[in-house]
Amino acid sequence: MSKIYLSFIVLGSFLILLGGCSSSKIYHHRIPSEVALENISRFHIDRFEGEQSGFFREILIYEFNRLSYVDYLEEYPEGSDDLTAIVDAEVTVLSSREEEVMKQDMNYELVEHELVQEQSSGRTEARKAFEFRETPKESRWFQRTLDLEINFVFKSLATNEVLREMKEQVSFQQIYSELEESLLIPEPDQEMNRLARMMMRRMLIKISPVAQQEIMELETGSAPLEWTMGTVDFGHPGILKESVMRLKKNTNKVKKLFIMSYLNPKDLIERNVLYLMMLLTFV
Repeated sequence: MSKIYLSFIVLGSFLILLGGCSSSKIYHHRIPSEVALENISRFHIDRFEGEQSGFFREILIYEFNRLSYVDYLEEYPEGSDDLTAIVDAEVTVLSSREEEVMKQDMNYELVEHELVQEQSSGRTEARKAFEFRETPKESRWFQRTLDLEINFVFKSLATNEVLREMKEQVSFQQIYSELEESLLIPEPDQEMNRLARMMMRRMLIKISPVAQQEIMELETGSAPLEWTMGTVDFGHPGILKESVMRLKKNTNKVKKLFIMSYLNPKDLIERNVLYLMMLLTFV
């Protein structure tokens, strides 16, 4: 009887673990913030000033239209309406900079030479020997920095009273190496578009009087080949590409590690292979 009970416990634990590992979504319930605009459900952008204001205006309109609980009015509303807010905005900071960065690194080279040893018989014998030669080198990187700041003013259509003033800021900095594939490096305009959308969404969440249910989709980490009936899975392409990029950035270290594993005794190979796996995963 105890064996049957134990089997049910093991099976139940396995199912719970399997269910937890197979979860692909995260649910988050967000309540309205202290700066939420109560009883406002319609918006119209009146003025949007500053550098590339037309570009950011279109992004804000797009984000308004994504919300199911508000209406965006294309034309300036007539009359008096307590449910409508007029939006004025100004781009106060817009900066995109790229600068070259030189990074010190080491180059590893395996050098072969002859080692002359004297035998007990008095004869000399030449044997091949290997050693690593480490030479410093400089690698070329470039650092991209983006900054964006926009001031928002929300006024009541009915009273022209300022309901809320907000200053939203967002920054981004990334360093790219000379080994990066050009196709993997986004254009500065693409990054600024992404930052602006992130800023607008964050701002609209702050002023929203409606509680929201956010759902975050998670990557499964797998991509089985269809023609194999799901029996062959080399992993998600994005994860594989990331591993390849990590390998490229540490080519010399991985080459040195591989040669060490090849030349060292068998009892050291397992440790070196484990280190190689950690290198590809975390470096």
